[in-house]
Amino acid sequence: MLQQMRSYDLMMGYNTQEGSLILSTLKGEMEPKGYDIEDGIDVALADLMLDDYTAAYFPRNSADVKATIKHNYEIPEADVANQPSPRLADTVMNVYSDLLFASPALTILDLHSNQAAGAARRSTYMYRFTLETQDSKPNNPSW
Repeated sequence: MLQQMRSYDLMMGYNTQEGSLILSTLKGEMEPKGYDIEDGIDVALADLMLDDYTAAYFPRNSADVKATIKHNYEIPEADVANQPSPRLADTVMNVYSDLLFASPALTILDLHSNQAAGAARRSTYMYRFTLETQDSKPNNPSW
């Protein structure tokens, strides 16, 4: 299969709003707390979302991966007030977008690019799609 992949040019990428797939989950978790998704999410929900992700994909070192994600994306530790934040909601969506879509795409592109070196060198292309359509805007929070 890898030999077959090497024989073709490859173009692959991701959409920057892929993380919005979890928007309904975030909304469903915040509404019972009396908040609209426009308010964002609180740190407790961000922690819960990261716990779920890291436990599913990194069961042996979940805590270390979670700590690294929180550090790299500047996700704060739980605060006393635990008030929702639009910035935090946007950050969590970016984390999910990067982990579930951008990172795998970049890994495959890197493998193709490195494997393609040789006699039958093929091109590797990447795109990052950022356009938000007009019909999606009314359904998404302003952040």
